[in-house]
Amino acid sequence: MLSRRLWEGSKRPVRRDTFMMMKEAATLKKPEAVVERWMDRFLKDALEAQLPKRFSSMSAGEKAQELYDIVSFVRMAGSEKSESEDVALLRSRASALASDKETRNTFARVFARGRAEIKGTERSPLYGNIAQMTRSTGALSLRHRELEHKLFIGDVKGPASEKLTREELMESAGDLAKMRVERDALTRLEGEEKTADKTDVAAHLMHETLGRYHDEAEKGFAWLPSRLDIHRSIRAALSNGRFPLLVGEPGVGKSEQADAVAEQLTDDKCVKIACTSSTGEHDLIADKEIDERGSYLRYGAASRAATGFVSSRDNRPERMHGRIVRADELLKINFDKTFGLIKEIAQKKPGDQMHENVQHPVLKGFSLIATTNPAGARHQLDKLPPALEREFAEIKVDYPPQSPENPELYEFMLATLMDDKKYISIPKSELAPAYERKEVVNQKTKDGRDIAAEEKIIATSNDARHGTLWRVANAIRAIQDSYTADNPDERARLEPSLLRFNPTTNAVVAQNAPNAEPLTLQSSTMTLKEISSWMRGFGTRMESADPSLRAKTFSDWLSYKANVFVSQCPPNDRAKMEAVFKHFSILTPTPTNSTEPMTNLDIGYLSPRVPRPLEIKGETARHSTDIPREVSESRTVETVEYLTEKGERVRAKPTDYDIGAIQGSRFNYTIRSGATFKKEGVKYAGVNAEKPEELILISGELARSLSKDAFLAELAKECVLTVEAAERAIGRERLWADADIKDAFGFTPEKVFLVPYSAQELKDYKARDCMLQLVVEKMPDGTPLTIEKMAELVGSNVEGRDRSGNPNKFRLYKDQFGENGEMLGSAWFSGPQYAAIRAQMPKAGWQVVSRKTINGTKSLSYIPQTEKLIAYAKETFGGTFPPAYAEAERQFVREKLGIETLMKDDKNSNRFIEASDKLSKLSISQLLREPSANMMFRYLVGTKSRNERLLTDEYTWSNTPSGVGHLVSFGHADAGGAHVNRHRPDYAWNDIGAVFSRIES
Repeated sequence: MLSRRLWEGSKRPVRRDTFMMMKEAATLKKPEAVVERWMDRFLKDALEAQLPKRFSSMSAGEKAQELYDIVSFVRMAGSEKSESEDVALLRSRASALASDKETRNTFARVFARGRAEIKGTERSPLYGNIAQMTRSTGALSLRHRELEHKLFIGDVKGPASEKLTREELMESAGDLAKMRVERDALTRLEGEEKTADKTDVAAHLMHETLGRYHDEAEKGFAWLPSRLDIHRSIRAALSNGRFPLLVGEPGVGKSEQADAVAEQLTDDKCVKIACTSSTGEHDLIADKEIDERGSYLRYGAASRAATGFVSSRDNRPERMHGRIVRADELLKINFDKTFGLIKEIAQKKPGDQMHENVQHPVLKGFSLIATTNPAGARHQLDKLPPALEREFAEIKVDYPPQSPENPELYEFMLATLMDDKKYISIPKSELAPAYERKEVVNQKTKDGRDIAAEEKIIATSNDARHGTLWRVANAIRAIQDSYTADNPDERARLEPSLLRFNPTTNAVVAQNAPNAEPLTLQSSTMTLKEISSWMRGFGTRMESADPSLRAKTFSDWLSYKANVFVSQCPPNDRAKMEAVFKHFSILTPTPTNSTEPMTNLDIGYLSPRVPRPLEIKGETARHSTDIPREVSESRTVETVEYLTEKGERVRAKPTDYDIGAIQGSRFNYTIRSGATFKKEGVKYAGVNAEKPEELILISGELARSLSKDAFLAELAKECVLTVEAAERAIGRERLWADADIKDAFGFTPEKVFLVPYSAQELKDYKARDCMLQLVVEKMPDGTPLTIEKMAELVGSNVEGRDRSGNPNKFRLYKDQFGENGEMLGSAWFSGPQYAAIRAQMPKAGWQVVSRKTINGTKSLSYIPQTEKLIAYAKETFGGTFPPAYAEAERQFVREKLGIETLMKDDKNSNRFIEASDKLSKLSISQLLREPSANMMFRYLVGTKSRNERLLTDEYTWSNTPSGVGHLVSFGHADAGGAHVNRHRPDYAWNDIGAVFSRIES
């Protein structure tokens, strides 16, 4: 009876939207629940383990990456008894990682998504068609290679067998070519709608392709599309009875291509010979040798390859088939001496006697592939003699192409970043090209759904919104083109696309800029081997004891490698090479906010060869490559659901919003996603996903969707919002804004953030001798405002007045920057290990900052100083911290003792580096101290625009680590200039105090 009542009581009608929400939630939770159950089984009985120290500074996303890596390895190796103890240890480490709730949830979410993506893709009819065609193509390709190999080395019995084999080869070649064209068309979705169900298939196939490139590269040669084209040209030359001559600049892969062709055709390695002006019969045919047994002939490269014999003493050949000779640098040969010999070798046919001194027949499979740099003055090489041109087929070998339409170089780099599990454990934001969202009007899919938008790749190759790897690929291809274009024969072809260089400023400039000239490089390029070493080196960097190699992020690593590469360039190319890397913002690492692991589908979508899915109205965008980076851009983003005060649900799309003009103000304003406007935590969450004209405001846990006017009215109850209102509260002399930035750096910010402080707060800060400053991180064209760029814009000297009011000329820097603001080699932060410091941009927003160090903070080390700062800051908030600051204080108390213990270990420099890194990353350090770039920004603006020099006789510590155990400090801005310094945080210095800083945007 009771159960019946319960049943009938549960039969109340359920609203359809509620039911759909419950169904959607169950659908989303089920895959994660499966992963959670699997994890419970996997980690059952795992022993407790202490995680290595390097894990302590990792985010939850980075730890989830490590957990994925361990789980994948253990699943592959767990059954091998010889590794059982090691596997048990790894399971224990996985258990320790999974004990962190956020790490485990991130892992479960991504792993479940990956499983669902694979299952969804494999159920697609399109995928089934392509998979079947791929299998058929693969089987036919293997058969074609087998037949080609047999015919090339003569492994067929009799003329009839040879005829049948050749006919089968021709038929298979035709079928293979047709199938490849059809498969490529399917993969590119030709004639297909670019909806997510189709583009997911293309992304899945791209992941498989990248995995194949990885496996091939591990074996020595990746068969990229351009390399397959070269292979076909080589085969065509050989079938026409001509020796292929591979012509290309150093590092394009000529020798590797010849080796790969030999492996394909003969299942054997090349016989190699390095040609010089002295190369002759003794190198190619035979040379007389004498030992204790008497004299004999040691056969040269051509004779060994053609006959299978190594010397005249051999009774039987080493091989029963011919091999391919790889003649490197053919054009270095003295053809006056060897012309006839090469002509003779080129005309040999199977069965002919090799030479009068080598009385063995030429075997099937013998041929020669030559390589050379281009003829001309650059390499001091003459062209091939006309009489030999008939014996050789010249085949051009270029660097792999790199463009949004054909991103082969980028795909090669992705493949070399893969591990053996075909996974890339680097955040997507550091790798992916960036896309812009383009709205679509009045278009529907074939099944009637409304198309809202499509994504198009940002065409500008050096745009800061692109991930670092995409910009590096574009930079490398620009370097390669600049090197190739130094050859006069190639200049005309390449000149329209070359970067332009201003030799006066040593910078890349616009095509039509004054003093712009095509950027060419005389002796510096980037080879595929170097590119591979950069990619693979990231995976092993933590094995080095050298602190400069232990880069935290992939962007840091590429910045370090680029800085080292520039420093080692020949002097005649160094300035140009540096300009190229600066143009693509490689020498200045791009901060990354996303560390969530990728799925296989995410990796496939990295290539712009894969079409982006159309955005359908009412559906959440999937697999978008938008990257949460501090750059204003229009793009599709995931939405976040909130509960309103009425119990309804509303979805916010996190994005910056251009407010425009506000009555009574001369500025156009913008608001950043996540901006907090009140110490109790009123936050802007984004625009309403269903009503883009409304903005979402979060108070506590509840949301309100407001019109722009209502939104501004709500914020105005607590904040001054406009620059003019802020000026009335704090005073003109204490407010440095757009005009000051213009005076100092020569540009005016296009947009200004809403001022998030109340009038009373600003009056209180004024009473504490604080100022309010607008800080920007980039120039209007997107150029990062690094310390080098700031120095370049401002120069080294400034006209001002001394303390007596007399006109005077001051230096801006102390022995670290030159007359034109260029960084000097004597500056301690000029080395490649300090690239992250040079790359740092100011933290943008409205910064409240004390004009001097806080009383009582000198002669204290970093931690006691921080305690003083906490007390001071708490007073500015009326005695009680807002939630974010309160949690930061609790974290400081929890971690303080551990950091102090690390700093006491003077004998271990790595522990001291770890301690300073932890100090800099403490939330309280991020909230109450400022980056070193902000210090320099304020100093330059004050000196240039206001004739006011701050920190004239004292230093203040930043929250920026030096990378070698110190924290960057700034100050002592006397007449000789300010100084960027570094000090150990465990020491107390009588001239280092703490400046209070609060930055809101």
